[in-house]
Order: sequence, then structure tokens, then C-alpha cells
Amino acid sequence: MRLNPHLSFDGAYEEAFRFYQECFGGEPSASTPGRLDAPPPPGMTWLPAGRRLQLRPMTLYPLVLEMKKLLGHMNAWIDKAEAHAAGKDYDPNALLQARLAPDMFPLVGQFQNACDNAKFAAAFTAGKEPPSHPDVENSFTELRIRLVSVIEYLGTFTEADFADAETRVVKRPRWEGKSMRAVDYFLEQAQPNFFFHLTTAYALLRHNGVDLGKRDYIGRLSLRSS
Repeated sequence: MRLNPHLSFDGAYEEAFRFYQECFGGEPSASTPGRLDAPPPPGMTWLPAGRRLQLRPMTLYPLVLEMKKLLGHMNAWIDKAEAHAAGKDYDPNALLQARLAPDMFPLVGQFQNACDNAKFAAAFTAGKEPPSHPDVENSFTELRIRLVSVIEYLGTFTEADFADAETRVVKRPRWEGKSMRAVDYFLEQAQPNFFFHLTTAYALLRHNGVDLGKRDYIGRLSLRSS
């Protein structure tokens, strides 16, 4: 098996290569775009043309598409929650106040925050202002409307929207004058928060007897014929 990794370094790539050399041994050989005529770093050699490792900026667009897909899974979880409530003869909306601990957001808050962090991840990283969704939902019917709204909003983005994410800066009022690179904001703040609330919503439903499994969380895989 041959692997062709694509790596992106912010600045000190020589230090990064030396670190990998210490970890894996051997003699590193690499090149960087736009510097193929430059001498290699000390202790390294360029690969022949056609075999050079190309370093390219990462794109966040596939991660936005995954968030969009997972919000669709949350919509399907509501179907199962309502089916469970019907089978046990209780109001499904009673689940909206379910908690695992008294000081945490209830289930409705987990859905709301999953939606918010998905739209924030895409919008702020792309330099856009996200739509407002006040936290006023009191039923699964209303949560469906919010989910569909955010899913449709995420569908308006294209890969080109994230082309400048490496250089864009995100500022939020609660950061008291500080800022983050857009890529750092996405990877360190928005995406972990999204998965935190997504997973907690799943756990709350599962804890209350709703028939959910790992397949309901992960969904269909992009399998291909070998």
C-alpha cells in the first residue's frame, strides 16, 4: 500500500520535519509549493520531479457537509423519540427537559446548541453573519423547523467560501478583544462544541429508552467498490 499524505504547516515546517524524523527515523525528502527551486532545509533532500510531496491548505468544506448530514440524523432521532413516546403512551415533548445532571442544558438546549455551533462554524469561518434562531422551541415540531432551517443554510455554502479560511480572523464579543484564526476557531471551538451537544442529545434520548444505536449516530458511509 502506498500513502500520499498532504500536510499543511503554519510557519516552522523545518522543525516539523525534524520532529517526524525523530519519531520515524529515516531521511526526510519533501518540497513546498512555490519553492521548488529553493535549497532544501539542512539535512533534507528534495524528491525528483513527479514524486514531490505537495503541501496544500486544508479545506473545511467537507467538515461542514458532515455537520449538515449529522443534523439530518438528529431530525431522524426525533422520529424515533416520538415513536417511543407513542408506544409508551406519553407526551414526547416531556423528553425535551431530560437531563443527565441538574446543572446541564436539557435535551431541547442540546438540539439548539448543536444547530447554533454548526451554523457558527460555517458562517464565521467563511466571513459571513449567520441567521438568528432564538431559543424559543417548546416541542419537537418546533425543533424540526430549526433543524431544517440550519440544514438548508449550510447547504448554501460552497468550497470557495472557505478558500481564505487560513488567513481570516474570527472575533466574538465574549472573547474580550481577543481573536482566533478562522481555522483554529473551527477546529478548536465550533466543531468540538457541535459534537459535544450532538453526542449529549443522543445520550439523553438513549438514556430515556429511545431506540437509537451507533448507526443512527454515524449514518451511511461513503463506501466504494475496490
